[in-house]
Amino acid sequence: MSSVAGESPAGAPGATPRGAELAVGGMTCASCAARIEKKLNKLDGVTAVVNFATATAQVTFPATLSTGDLIDVIEQAGYTAALPAPREHVSARVAGEEDGAGEADTQRRRLLVSLALAIPVVVLAMVPDWQFRYWQWVSLALASPVATWGGGRSTMPPRSMPGVARPPWTRSSRSG
Repeated sequence: MSSVAGESPAGAPGATPRGAELAVGGMTCASCAARIEKKLNKLDGVTAVVNFATATAQVTFPATLSTGDLIDVIEQAGYTAALPAPREHVSARVAGEEDGAGEADTQRRRLLVSLALAIPVVVLAMVPDWQFRYWQWVSLALASPVATWGGGRSTMPPRSMPGVARPPWTRSSRSG
């Protein structure tokens, strides 16, 4: 059996079983994954493991079946399924790592600016001899960018991440 995403090459009838990784959509809970797994395992010669967290199904099946048959079974159960997109080339992966490095640089810059603004706030609050008239307003002016800009992006997952809980006050009451 091949461990590559998608469908492994078919052998002669009666040869070793083929394997496929399917991208499964529409699952909302672990029982959805169990239901799909149960439907696939009812087929003769099929062994399936569905992972809710990654929204994939690892399926081993005989040469008499095709991935289209497996996808049909999943769709009849009320979910969507497809073969995953081909894996990226090494150059695309390196480009993705460079984007990650850019994100790390951005986060590092946010941390350093936030520290530069927060340290005077702490010092003003802790050292009474350094407190001057209206020092609280200066502390507010220094702390506001730290609270809004410095920690704003890193504290909440983006809306496009399915399955990640967001605080209730950030959720939209609209559906869709």
